[in-house]
Order: sequence, then C-alpha cells, then structure tokens
Amino acid sequence: MKVLTVLLLLSTLPVSAASLYVRGGVAIEQSGDTTVSDRDCASTNPPALFGCGIDARGGFATVEAFDVAAGANLGEHARVELAFTDRDLDLGASANFTGVRGAQPVRANGSSRALLLNGFWTCDNDADIQPFVFAGAGIARNEIGEVRYTFPGIAANALTITQGGSSSGLAWNAGAGVSVRMASSLFVDVALRYTDLGDVETDAGDATIVRPSRTIVLGIDGTRANADTLGVAITLRWSR
Repeated sequence: MKVLTVLLLLSTLPVSAASLYVRGGVAIEQSGDTTVSDRDCASTNPPALFGCGIDARGGFATVEAFDVAAGANLGEHARVELAFTDRDLDLGASANFTGVRGAQPVRANGSSRALLLNGFWTCDNDADIQPFVFAGAGIARNEIGEVRYTFPGIAANALTITQGGSSSGLAWNAGAGVSVRMASSLFVDVALRYTDLGDVETDAGDATIVRPSRTIVLGIDGTRANADTLGVAITLRWSR
C-alpha cells in the first residue's frame, strides 16, 4: 500500500518537476560469509538439526542478478524509483558436526526476489558523466531448496537431506556509481552496491538420514542463514 501511494503521488507531478524513467540490466555480486544455524539450538520438539555450538559456514556462490526499475527524476539532482531484482542464491558451506571425520560439504539451490524503493542523489545532472549515491529499503522473498549435508568420511553415500523453505523480510541496499550519457535521454549506469537480503530459512519437517547401515526419517526444526551481497550492477536507463 505504501509503494502504491508513492507511485500515485509521482504520477500527479508535472513533467517539468518529475520526468519519468525506466531502467534494466544485470549485476554480478559476491556474498558475504554466512552461517547456517538452528533457529533454536536448544529445541527438542522438534529437535534442532545442529545443536548449540554446531553450524555450517560458507557463503552463496557468485550471484547473478537481474534488475528492472521505474522511477522519476525530481528536480536537478534527485530521483526516486521502485526497483525489482531477481537473484540466484546457491549455498556452499561446510558443517562441523562432532565425531565425523573429514569434510562435511553442504549444498543447496536458492533464489531471492527483492522489491526496493530507492532514492538517488546525482552530483551534476547536466554533465555527460554524473556521479551518484543511493540507498533504499523494501522487502525480499528468499527461497531455498532441499539442503544436502554429505559425509564422505563416513561413506561415499552418507548424507542428510533437510527441507527447504521460504521467508520474507526487510531488505535494504546502498551504493555509489556513475551515469554515462549515451544520448539525450539514454544513460548507462554503473554502480557498486551492497545489499542485505535478510535471512534465508528452511522449514521444520522431515530430514532423511542415509548411513551405510540404514536410512531413517526424523522430524527436525528449521534453520536460518544470513544473506548479503556486494557487487557491480550495469543498467541502461531511459528518461522521458
């Protein structure tokens, strides 16, 4: 509702006060270090996957992101936009379960979709090269598929598979960049940006535990991992 209100207000501004624009492009980002841990390490009903003092640490693989946005130029230096970004979030980590020899790789495929309201400040709106800074906040919907914990030190086929899950929460970003004028109304925007996407969570549910002597199914509690990225976005922006 708040986003709709902002868009309605922008639509009432005269063209001289607020010229509209659209932009779209791609970004390559790296995630920060992340820790997969229990939502409640002391939970017994259902039991926690890790238990207190145990977790999995790593990060999300190189993140490819796709951006689309629509906004308005406000005066000589400011602009505001509503931006949608689609990211993949593929987890790679290593667990530290006690009593297990060797590596304990953790893998899962995931994604994130964020809708943010961003504000920009451009230093020189008339130049062909225009430095800018920006910040914004909104909501992210993070999803992750089943999580596979493998234990080659036990056996080649020893693994634990837990439920995936989805979650929504506050997201924000901030950064700086430059706009390069390609034509009177066409710009290339290059920005370095940091984005905090909140938590990636798995649901409570059945975990399948495969060991050399048997396979069992056990109900466990959910887990969470923080997700943030830093990278470069390149987009084309066309102003009316």
